Amino acid sequence: MILHFTFHIIILIILPLYSLAAEIIAQPGCDSKCGNVSIPYPFGMKDPNCYVDKWFEIECRYNSTSNSGHKPYLKSLNLEVSYLSFDDYNIWIRNPVFYSNCDGKTNKPVIDLKGSPFRYSQDKNIFMAYGCSKLAFMHSDGSTIGGCVSICDANDQSLNGRIDCNGISCCETSLPLHLSEYNVTLSDLNNKSMRHDCNYAFIIALSVYQHAQNE
Repeated sequence: MILHFTFHIIILIILPLYSLAAEIIAQPGCDSKCGNVSIPYPFGMKDPNCYVDKWFEIECRYNSTSNSGHKPYLKSLNLEVSYLSFDDYNIWIRNPVFYSNCDGKTNKPVIDLKGSPFRYSQDKNIFMAYGCSKLAFMHSDGSTIGGCVSICDANDQSLNGRIDCNGISCCETSLPLHLSEYNVTLSDLNNKSMRHDCNYAFIIALSVYQHAQNE
């Protein structure tokens, strides 16, 4: 199975400047769930008294594709939330994927967490890129902050449904500490394009990737 390249789950950490007592329930009188997702304080919905500040406001939006009919979003960042936990200071969100030459389409999303109390978790996420003979780079504030190289040859049959990432048609690397924003560039290895397949890159939760490998 190949990882679907529209969205992937990533984990954000809450910076320790929010040294609040960890609660596992919503504030009294506040909604405690949106769809199937529990909303613990300091997150909350609707009433400003239900969340600690604007960064923790959750907007519960109707979604016809959801079994429950609704999905939660970090309103200030417009990011869909899959799971919230203040016990371990983690937020699981759905992260859009960078892709190029995929059915003639290209997508170059940028999630900017600057100014917010959230950062990409360094130890719980990895950066991955799929493509034939590609250099994949991560950039932030005009600097290159990481990258990896994938190789293949003219007879390679791309991933053939594989999800392992061993440097052939796929590469991976770790994230820098306290990453708040990044964008991606994909270029041909040795400035020579051998194939014109769909190429994509993304940050993904390490546990989600490991689970997909075992399916």
